[in-house]
Amino acid sequence: MKNKMKIKRILKTIITIIFTFLSIYFISICFARNGNNRKYHTFTKSKTDYDVLFFGTSHVLNAIAPMQLWNEYGITSYNLGYHGCGIVKTYYLLQIALKYHKPKIAVFDIFTIDITSKTPEAELSHELGLFHETFDPFPLSKIKINAINDIFSDTRNRMELYFPFYLYHNRWTEITPLEFAKDFGRKYIVYFKPFETKGMELRIGIKGNQSFNIPEKNSYIGQESVGMQYSKKIIEYCKAKGIIPVFMFIPYSAQESLFEWRNAFKKILEEENVSFCDMTNGIVNFDIDQYDLNSHLNPSGAKKVTDMIGKFLIKNYDLETHKNELEFKNWESDYKRYVKYIQKKICEQNDFKNLLVMLNNDEVFAKIEAKNTVSFDQIEKELIFENTSEIIFEDNDNILSEIKVSIYSKEDKSLLCEKTF
Repeated sequence: MKNKMKIKRILKTIITIIFTFLSIYFISICFARNGNNRKYHTFTKSKTDYDVLFFGTSHVLNAIAPMQLWNEYGITSYNLGYHGCGIVKTYYLLQIALKYHKPKIAVFDIFTIDITSKTPEAELSHELGLFHETFDPFPLSKIKINAINDIFSDTRNRMELYFPFYLYHNRWTEITPLEFAKDFGRKYIVYFKPFETKGMELRIGIKGNQSFNIPEKNSYIGQESVGMQYSKKIIEYCKAKGIIPVFMFIPYSAQESLFEWRNAFKKILEEENVSFCDMTNGIVNFDIDQYDLNSHLNPSGAKKVTDMIGKFLIKNYDLETHKNELEFKNWESDYKRYVKYIQKKICEQNDFKNLLVMLNNDEVFAKIEAKNTVSFDQIEKELIFENTSEIIFEDNDNILSEIKVSIYSKEDKSLLCEKTF
């Protein structure tokens, strides 16, 4: 009898512990402010390894389309770029990523090669938020602790990053029960939903006719920066793990501000026998391929940059297509899901220029009809007549609107939607 009671108490204790753990787990999903869980969950739970992993800031996040690489080359890849994830944070994110998947090649953007401080004091609060968004989805580990201790010196900041629940637990004061239920349901459902773009984020918009001033503070100062130091660490770590490191320069309209740093860093790469994919010239058109001033590419620019990096990898490395391999059959179904996602995004656009930006896509073609009285501005002309999208254009005074755009599926020629402007 005593033994039965003892077993009962043990079982109750175990059940209580499990219930408590699951409660904290599910509530944490709702309380957390970051939206990266689904991105990293798709990456970590992949049944197949990746040929290539991409790292860097939002420049990478918005510029590299893994599903385009799959469609064009049969390369399996994932975009691990994120806002503010410069070279220092990338060094640790790389280590965490390798706990789940070991790629053949790891590609890194050099956008923050010029940084001279791990955490600029003036941007501390911003940096804390970005660190949360990048690293909170991963469990606490020795690597994560090393990253926190290395990048942040204040104990209070470290505690917040060690235990993010400490930061988020008081959100119950900010939301109503109904909002809580909706937020919980939304986050819990999408957490397990595959990330259609394999980590990429679309920034749909256009900032044309750009002008800018090159910041003097970014000119090369003739000494090794923190960015250079951590790039060397990345190279050393990759080589120790049997991974090929590759660095790239993603174009943006203020890129001249990094030219001197780029040239200095290229010498380091030559010494280390590491390849560099330089996309500073002739890849994108800054009138039509950039989302905002001096910074991020839109989907049209991303298509061109992805095509360039794909050609570079295929030319220089032994990467074979996985398209006919049974083990990678799930990538074909993932691609079909991605196509539906992209086509839906295209049909959601109610701004004419944004729609034209999105039409630079291999999964659709469009017919644009316009009355003779319509006068297109220079940006619209470039998007319609000079971009790489497949667009049929004709004058038609019989349409009810000034402009009518019919969008079709490239695969089966079916009409997806019609837009009038």
